[in-house]
Amino acid sequence: MDFELKNINLTFKKNSLNAFVGASGCGKSTVSNLLMGFWDADSGRIEINGKDIKDYSQENISNLIGSVQQEVILFDLSIFDKYSNREN
Repeated sequence: MDFELKNINLTFKKNSLNAFVGASGCGKSTVSNLLMGFWDADSGRIEINGKDIKDYSQENISNLIGSVQQEVILFDLSIFDKYSNREN
């Protein structure tokens, strides 16, 4: 069964903190990958500051948008445990 995102329209305020939250398989990673420019949209446009995302380099997108992906281990431990037991 194929799924697709349809009629998505998102607007983020400058310097705001936003999160995608939802059930497994609902499209959170798909939207994140599209917004970060890792994937190209099959139709429609993704714009940053009114400019098509395709006009930005990957480096520029990374400077404009920060992304923290879910790490399963992060949720198995407390934040303190996750980072206090590092070997480096």
